[in-house]
Amino acid sequence: MALQSLGIGSANDGTGDNLRVAADKVNDNFSEIYTLIGDASALSTGISATASVITLTTPTIVTPNITGTAVMADLDISGDVDIDGTLEADAITIAGVTLSETISDTVGAMVGSNTETGITVSYDDADNTLDFVVGTLNQDTTGNAATATILETARTIGGTSFNGSANIAVALAATATTLATARTIGGTSFDGSANIAVGLAATATTLATARTIGGTSFDGSANIAVALASVGTAVTVADESTDTTCFPLFATAATGDLPPKSGSNLTFNSNTGLLTSTLLAGALTGDVTGNADTATTLATARTIGGTSFNGSANIAVGLAATSTALATARTIGGTSFDGTANIAVGLAATATTLATARTIGGVSFNGSANINLPGVNAGGNQNTSGLAGTATALATARTIGGTSFDGTANIAVGLAATATTLATARTIAGVSFNGSANITLAPTDLTDVTATAVELNILDASAGNTAAASDVASSAGAVTSNNFKISHTLTLAATLADNAEHADVVITSDKVLATSSVLANASIDVDITIHTVVAGSFKVRITNKSGSTLANDSTMVLNYRII
Repeated sequence: MALQSLGIGSANDGTGDNLRVAADKVNDNFSEIYTLIGDASALSTGISATASVITLTTPTIVTPNITGTAVMADLDISGDVDIDGTLEADAITIAGVTLSETISDTVGAMVGSNTETGITVSYDDADNTLDFVVGTLNQDTTGNAATATILETARTIGGTSFNGSANIAVALAATATTLATARTIGGTSFDGSANIAVGLAATATTLATARTIGGTSFDGSANIAVALASVGTAVTVADESTDTTCFPLFATAATGDLPPKSGSNLTFNSNTGLLTSTLLAGALTGDVTGNADTATTLATARTIGGTSFNGSANIAVGLAATSTALATARTIGGTSFDGTANIAVGLAATATTLATARTIGGVSFNGSANINLPGVNAGGNQNTSGLAGTATALATARTIGGTSFDGTANIAVGLAATATTLATARTIAGVSFNGSANITLAPTDLTDVTATAVELNILDASAGNTAAASDVASSAGAVTSNNFKISHTLTLAATLADNAEHADVVITSDKVLATSSVLANASIDVDITIHTVVAGSFKVRITNKSGSTLANDSTMVLNYRII
């Protein structure tokens, strides 16, 4: 209802509204006001919900509480602003300058004033680019960087080119019996058809730890004489006086390396000390106590072979000619040896130290313990050498065919020419395959692809994908892109171990419905799981399946298609 004006006339000439008409207009106007702003009971809580348009000219509103969405053409705020939710703005300016330009100017001012590090940085405000000029560095730039990932010269391993950028799989067949090319190990040709005994290396001069062999200290610097069986120079004996029948030992010549022998016609009783022989010849010299024919014990007991002997009983002395074991086992090259069988002594798996210590990164290393290479070189300068392209060694050694490989030299991997089967059978389209024979895949074993070319191409990084980026570590990162196709570059802010899960990344898009399906793929070997699809967003879980730790600041491209 429009405003009803009261007719007051020009004078008291009776031309204005009469009292009844004027009162009726006033009553209608007040009814309209109360309809818009409510009755007296509602005025204390604000403007009535039935009001459609309220025009206030420079009002003072103290602590308003607007629970709905306020739509304003312009908003001028002179105080602080506290926003608990999301602030979305098409353009933000600071003191009349755009936010992007403010950031560009701030970065340019920061890097442009940096002159004390020997690196000069110039900023081009026209295209927002930085130019770095490295001055003269008082640093050693020799060697290989600890972060090298590829070799300067690729190596061929098992017929496959390898530059260190990734592991390679070498097929070592479980049924291989010979090597395609025989190799020389310890000076002996080895083709895998039989075991070989590997001795000490030709360059070995001494053992890291001297060993005791036959009671004699041995460090490899010179030969030693070991008193074993036929070549013994001394026998350790113990006092023993309980054996009643012993056979004294003798040799068939006065000198030489001879085996000890005994005879049944010469016995000795170590318990009584009686020496019995079928015949004695020669003169007796010295005192004889008692009747020699009936003597059963010696006046003074003697120790023979560590056993006390007074003639009262036989004792067993010495190492018999048929001895096969040592009284005490000895350790030779880390292997227990008791004389019952030959042992093969090598440096290989039991080696603990090097014959000659080597210097690695300025630190002496002899193999007795791990060493940590410091961040400085032997000259005391920071080592900034070795760009990846010139690397000759890998920062992390790789295992290829069971052999550690760091890129410093080629390694021989035994690919047997006679291999016919796989060590572990594999399943191909539901059919077990071990390499022993061809297999035929029936059409029922395969699933027809019914997707169109357009559907197959929706996850590539072609034009039409909205580019987005995030840099996250253990906490969830968020990406916002209101497009059906998103090319998301994720930069890791920390390392991600093999088989480890990255924290969920939330992708926000107004194209996502609660009923949407999201397809995803990645530029590297990771598993991508899409979950918690709701109106306006979905979550992405990433699991490292690369077989090694993903480095800090490494990137991956994730492509999403919202359907």
